[in-house]
Amino acid sequence: MAYSPAMSFARIAVLVILFGGACDEPWEFDDLVDQGMSPQSSEELYADNHVWHVNIQLSDASYDSLRDSPRFYVTGGVRIGDTVLEDVGIRLKGAFSFQGLGGKSSFKIKFNKYVEGQRFVGLEKLTLNNMRQDRSQMHEWLAYQIFRGAEVPAPRSGFARVSVNGENYGLYANVESIDDRFLNDRFAGDEGNLYEAPWGADLDVESVDLYEQDEGQDMSRADLAALVLEVQSPGGSVFFGDDSLLDTEEFLRFVASEAISGHWDGYWKSNNHFLFHEAPIAGAEQGLWRFMPWGLDQSFGQELDPFASRGVLAEKCFSLPTCMAEYTRVGLEVVEAVESLELESSMQPAAELISDYVEEDPRSPHPPAKAARYQAIAKARLEAVPAVMRRHFSCMDDGEERDEDEDGFGACFDDCDDDDEDSRPGAAEVCDGRDNDCDGQVDESLCPCDEVRIGGRDYLFCDVLVPWNAAKNQCEQRGGRLAVFPDRLSTEEAFTKARELDGSRSWYLGATDSAEEGTWLAASGEPTVATFFAPGEPDDFGGEHCAALASFAGGEWEDVRCGTLLPYICELTP
Repeated sequence: MAYSPAMSFARIAVLVILFGGACDEPWEFDDLVDQGMSPQSSEELYADNHVWHVNIQLSDASYDSLRDSPRFYVTGGVRIGDTVLEDVGIRLKGAFSFQGLGGKSSFKIKFNKYVEGQRFVGLEKLTLNNMRQDRSQMHEWLAYQIFRGAEVPAPRSGFARVSVNGENYGLYANVESIDDRFLNDRFAGDEGNLYEAPWGADLDVESVDLYEQDEGQDMSRADLAALVLEVQSPGGSVFFGDDSLLDTEEFLRFVASEAISGHWDGYWKSNNHFLFHEAPIAGAEQGLWRFMPWGLDQSFGQELDPFASRGVLAEKCFSLPTCMAEYTRVGLEVVEAVESLELESSMQPAAELISDYVEEDPRSPHPPAKAARYQAIAKARLEAVPAVMRRHFSCMDDGEERDEDEDGFGACFDDCDDDDEDSRPGAAEVCDGRDNDCDGQVDESLCPCDEVRIGGRDYLFCDVLVPWNAAKNQCEQRGGRLAVFPDRLSTEEAFTKARELDGSRSWYLGATDSAEEGTWLAASGEPTVATFFAPGEPDDFGGEHCAALASFAGGEWEDVRCGTLLPYICELTP
């Protein structure tokens, strides 16, 4: 049974007696930190002007069961704001971000799991994500707005502070669950089949049984197999024509939004997304397929080329001139829509809203300074993305790929600068601050570097952007090695010089733990004498195994992905 926001303290006292706590004590909820308030609607629950407090209560038996079998629902109670609901289903969730109850767990709360019809502000479920893979603590809130602004059916997202049996678990992303209630709100109804994509699932024969079916009465997957067959057939019938199986324009908005938000961990690489096959509406022989985003915690982590998605259906579109023409048209519209949201200006109020929760979060691996840094990175990308994406999506003219500089390479896929005939695949890379050969790197040849003496040793500061292995090789070609400074004073002096040359980026150093996580070796393979990592570093975020002089830490280090394009510092051999 769901109780009203005006539930009295007497009612709460009754629940205290009924439930029991994790230590066989009566339930004792946290202080009423929401000042007696509760969200009165789902709009209030997901609003960005309040961090709602979600207090989960588990009996000893439920706690032990959830610890041992975290994917299975247990019975518990929950208070949201000042509203208490009893006999709800609670389980843990997550893949790469998964944490058990001893860490920062992500939670799925199902209000009607044990009490038929029980809901909260019209919702059946609550999804609480731990944001362990979101160093800004804001990516989901931002990225879902991009999809919704692009008119893609996407969840709402806000913030919550979660506790379990009175213990603070910290700040969470409160993301709207995609379920039958969500489908009924967004589409003509909830009749149809809803599929969730795990890692590696895409529209190919091997993936038909990989998709998890979350909603729908027909469990045969015959509709999914038919879609896969149509995708694999020659031509563009899956996109266009009276018998098309797809809401094509909405799908193209979905693909463009992944690129604009930097959502590399979604359909982009056959991972987080939902597919919904609508039931046929009146007069139609079949319902359309709709794509929805999910798992946006690592958005803004990479700058994506909008024509580089590895999703099977996206790649099929890129191979068809008619679909490409439609995609570029839609992409320009999405850029305009996202720009009009002015998300970068709304970030400051949101950052202030969650700042105290970030500061006090006892289970987050991301200290406040790191969160602030990655909020700044997300803001900078939001400011830059309209111009970059507008250039990408302007690569076609009258249905054909542009080649303005007449160098034989089209502007959509090959030519990184269609206004310069000397910038093209296969061109010679020269030291001019441009990507001449269109490989994504700038001046990766042996360009001049600044020589500086620090602590009695000579160093080269090479302000070119290359991966770690290329930096290592170039240092060796220059008669040295990637630098590992022997003491903190030297790293601070190096930071001062690096900031003069390029203060916006970190700089590669000669240390890596790629052979064994946590064991930092010099580029030569020898153990490092000392490491000077900043607070919260190294965090091995998404496979970060190379050390860099952190742009944000005044001479301390961070770990980064070794394929990141960064400048580097060489120590010259005496």
